[in-house]
Amino acid sequence: MDERFLRNEMMLGPEAVEKLASAHVCVFGLGGVGSYVVEGLARSGVGELTLVDQDAYGESNINRQLGALTSTLGQGKAEVLARRVLDINPRCAVHPIRGVYCREDRERFLAQARRMADDFLQGKPDAAPDEVAGCLGEPEELAQCFLEELDPELLERRKRRRKLGRRIFAGVVAAAMILLLVWVVLLETQPMKVEVTERLIIYEEREGPDET
Repeated sequence: MDERFLRNEMMLGPEAVEKLASAHVCVFGLGGVGSYVVEGLARSGVGELTLVDQDAYGESNINRQLGALTSTLGQGKAEVLARRVLDINPRCAVHPIRGVYCREDRERFLAQARRMADDFLQGKPDAAPDEVAGCLGEPEELAQCFLEELDPELLERRKRRRKLGRRIFAGVVAAAMILLLVWVVLLETQPMKVEVTERLIIYEEREGPDET
C-alpha cells in the first residue's frame, strides 16, 4: 500500500481504496469548482483522470481557482492541473484536453469506452444496457447510446421485445382477473347448505347421602 494514501485506507477500507485506484473520472470545467474537484480526486487516489477545459489562466482567476498563480498565467488550465495531479500521485494516468465536449469532438472522450463496449458485445451480443454499463463503469444511458451506435437495429429490437413482454404480462393479468371473476360468480350462484345440529344437555339432580 502506497503510504501517501494510507490514511484513506484507514478511513475507507482497502476495498474502497482499490476501487478508487481502478476508477477513471472525467472532469469538465476546471475553474473555481472543477479545480478543487480534481484536487480531491487526486488526493483520494483515483487512478485515472481526464481533465477538460478550453481556457488558460488569467489574473482574474487567481482569487478563486486552485491552479491560478502568477507563475501559471497564460498556461492552459488542463495542463497546469495535470502537472499538479502528477505531483500528488505520480501513478495517476492523467489526460489533459484543451477543448470542449461537443458532438463533433466526442471521439476524443468516448473512443476507449466504445472499444470496451464493442469487445464486451463480441462475447455477449444480447447484453442489456445495465450489463454493458457495469462492464464500462459508466452510466446506463451512455451504455445505451453505445449499443445503439454499434448496432443501429438494436433499439428497434429491444422496443419489440419490451412491447411483447408488456403484452404477455397484460394477458396473464387479464386471465387471472377472469378466473377470479368466474370464481366469485360461482360462489354467489351456488346454494349454500348449512346444517345446524342442536345438542341438548340434560342435567340430573342427584340426591346425595343423607347427612342427618
